Amino acid sequence: SYPLAVRNPYLSAWLPGNTASNAPTAEPEFWYGQILYWPVFARVAGTTYYLFSEVNGVSNAKAATQTAIEFTSTHTIITYTAGSATVILDFFSPVSPSNYIRQSLPYSYLTVNVTSSTAQDVQIFSGIDDSWSGFSGSLDAVVDTGSNGETIYWDLSDPGQTLYEEVDQMAAWGSVVFGSKPATGATLTYMYNVRSTVQQDFVASGTLDNTATAYGEDYTFGISQDFGSTTSASATFAVGYDRAHALTFLGASYSGYYMSEYSTPATALPAFLADYESAYDESLTFDARVVAAGSEFTPFNTDYTDLLEQSVRQIYGAMDVVIPTSTYDTADVLVFLKEISSDGDVSTIDVILPTFPALYVISPDWIKLLVEPYLIYLNTGDWPEKYIPHDLGATVYPQASGHNDGGGEAIYVEATAPLFTLIYAYTYATGASTAWLDEYREKLFVAGDWTVDNGLYPSDQLSTVDAITESANQTGLAICAAVGLKALGALFSLSNYTTYGESFADTIYTTEGIGLDSTSAPTHFTYNYDFPDSWVTAFHLFPDSLLGLSTFPEEAHIMQAAWYAEQYAALASVSGGTLYAVPGNGYSVDFMISEWAVWVGATSRKYASSYGVGESAVDAMFKFITNGLNPVPMPTKFVVSGSSDLGEYVNNKARSTVGSVWSLVALDG
Repeated sequence: SYPLAVRNPYLSAWLPGNTASNAPTAEPEFWYGQILYWPVFARVAGTTYYLFSEVNGVSNAKAATQTAIEFTSTHTIITYTAGSATVILDFFSPVSPSNYIRQSLPYSYLTVNVTSSTAQDVQIFSGIDDSWSGFSGSLDAVVDTGSNGETIYWDLSDPGQTLYEEVDQMAAWGSVVFGSKPATGATLTYMYNVRSTVQQDFVASGTLDNTATAYGEDYTFGISQDFGSTTSASATFAVGYDRAHALTFLGASYSGYYMSEYSTPATALPAFLADYESAYDESLTFDARVVAAGSEFTPFNTDYTDLLEQSVRQIYGAMDVVIPTSTYDTADVLVFLKEISSDGDVSTIDVILPTFPALYVISPDWIKLLVEPYLIYLNTGDWPEKYIPHDLGATVYPQASGHNDGGGEAIYVEATAPLFTLIYAYTYATGASTAWLDEYREKLFVAGDWTVDNGLYPSDQLSTVDAITESANQTGLAICAAVGLKALGALFSLSNYTTYGESFADTIYTTEGIGLDSTSAPTHFTYNYDFPDSWVTAFHLFPDSLLGLSTFPEEAHIMQAAWYAEQYAALASVSGGTLYAVPGNGYSVDFMISEWAVWVGATSRKYASSYGVGESAVDAMFKFITNGLNPVPMPTKFVVSGSSDLGEYVNNKARSTVGSVWSLVALDG
């Protein structure tokens, strides 16, 4: 799918890939699959052309002829001909991780450009309806002007809403917002009424009557911009979802960072529209940076660059940058992440982990902002266990209420040790002082000691790939513990944790080799100790290499690279992918997890490039995303073995974990 308006977990609009070649009748979707109505028209020389979202067409109007669709990391661009004019739609979701106000503003741009060689009358229209929310029943629909007296916007809300309520993953609190301001040389008009009435008023005259009825089902709000006779017209619209109370953390309300400057849509939306040129200029620089990063990997042609570009909006669109509602104090900024398309949990550690390679390259400060809520929670003393909780809420996003009963998913080692790795990744990438950790260090040491006691021989538990049933003595978890302890030791310059991490690695690989299929002629790490025919994608070797920890020797990476190459070869004629693992407990795995495949592809490329594992991982991921079977936001889990559903995605879509594709860039330095 092509990202259209992707800014946070509740503003996430996509164009399915299987309809992208016929955009005039294509229906955009929320990431979860709900159809969104987002009509766009251009009226040229008295003839109206519909450009987008009109699945049934429009009476007395023609479908424009689509000639192209393309994307960058921040823009999706669709080109048409409409009579003798060229029309370009630019769906632009800013990605500005160093500008917290710009990044947190919950709106996205649509710019419609119309050009022709001779002057013609041009009018441009766009609008939305109530499909953009989880609201139901009788709603409040209000048309208002912004603080600048020019911006016209529609605000849709539920007067009986319950804070933080979701309906089928969509927000059912806050308000839907759509607006624009008059373009240079244009006259802006608006209308809220029955859909067909709004459509036909524009078709007839290119203008609307500046009226708005009370809320009604199948009603549409539309804005027209009339440019008169011209060779060039450009109108920018904003669509968004405003949540004054974005989420709750340990009982306190948090709001988007932008509310430190703009506390209502009446001020925020005009500011967002006024920021367009600056945001656009920044996006060109950002897009070029992404292309340059991908271009370094010449063996991958443009496929790798395409994956990088496709990933960016999806990564940052899974997160909220927030500050306390009670103070709007920007010194207390935090970031929270939704575990999209699976459990919906809040800031899941093992979802932050595969996301972090992108953050490491683009915005390493976000790693700190994501993990600090865990440290704050630990310091409350309300978490009763010594290990780290798997996520931050007994309920789902956006309620980070903690797990005061010690509950949560049975992921212990792979929630605990990665926290150490992530914190160290932030300091390693930025060179930042660890002074900010002083108030948290004792709780980290408690978790570190727990890892020492429980990491080498993990009890019966799940791994991050929790579709695989629980088992004990998982080699991957022990590797995770070893790397995490080494990171904790490096973080605080404490030799005890460093020594334990190295000792674990020696036992797993070097001396006793309990994590190997054979001590005399090992070929791979096992999934479980004492099950030589089992094996696992040993992805924790990636941060070990990236962060210069060297917990495991180079020979371990080379061994694994050879093994992965064999696995790709085994499925080359079946799917072109590779299995994630063969567990020792008999659980049948028929899927590939692309985020972890790319991690080990990165390390294999560094230590044993001749095996081509990095190329195989990228090729497989690109193939499965573009094979026509998966018209959803960039999935990461695919069926690669068996007789049915080959190449189809399994559940995981629209997740920030596509940040893993940046692991090659991160490791390349």
